[in-house]
Amino acid sequence: MNTALHERAPLAIVARGIAKAYRSSQPGGSLSVLEGVDFTLRAGEFVSIVGPSGCGKTTLLRILAGLVAPGQGSLEVLGKVADGPGPERAMVFQSFALLPWLDALDNVAFGLELRNIPREERSAIAADYLKLVGLSGFEHAYPRQLSGGMQQRIGLARALAVDPAILLMDEPLGAVDALTRSWLQLDLLRIWDETRKSVVFVTHDVGEAVLLSDRVVVMGTRPGRILEERVIDLPRPRSDATRESARFNELSMQIWRSLKEMVIERPSVGAERRSREARAGARAS
Repeated sequence: MNTALHERAPLAIVARGIAKAYRSSQPGGSLSVLEGVDFTLRAGEFVSIVGPSGCGKTTLLRILAGLVAPGQGSLEVLGKVADGPGPERAMVFQSFALLPWLDALDNVAFGLELRNIPREERSAIAADYLKLVGLSGFEHAYPRQLSGGMQQRIGLARALAVDPAILLMDEPLGAVDALTRSWLQLDLLRIWDETRKSVVFVTHDVGEAVLLSDRVVVMGTRPGRILEERVIDLPRPRSDATRESARFNELSMQIWRSLKEMVIERPSVGAERRSREARAGARAS
């Protein structure tokens, strides 16, 4: 999707002023995880979120999914106020989260069963999505019989099978080896080209974010804020050759420099803020 199309596409998610804090171990203290986060996702857009560990990426994703309530702020999904999970959103986790007593077909069909879809219909739908993720012929294999990459494909097929408008993906390729991850990135590109779902994708891998995304959001250290956004103007469809382009490397280095400045070159800023928070917590107690 090019930039002009992005600007005309309807908004799938609008989050305004999102903040979240958790109780700290100190009596009366709290740990601010997110603060003042504004985030949008347009229909058919693929947006990745990158940032240092502990910056609140997963917390933000869970708030967008309706699994965690924000402490402050508002969330609209497909033009309606959202205060919990909904069938228009599906989440893909880093862990495979498959049911070991079900075969691949029934794992993919599990969400459809919860929606009371008749068995014959849900089995046909599940078979179609196993085909989409390249697992035709493995319908009756159990998770223990499959590689990590194959299990993650089943997790993706399960999310797609319920036909959500929005996919929320929390480092879904983080648990596989580097070579399998590279192949799965290409699979994900192909699947997105075919389905054009709206996707929010959390990752620590800058190259992965650039390869997959229309836009990359960079979050700063805790409390998490969005520091910058970069439009990824690489032409689609993308392929393995995209990684070798000068523009791919230029965009990757721009994002990496932003992260490097946060994590490596300005550690004293984060340390000073943590010290202030600790002192505030001590006074509160």
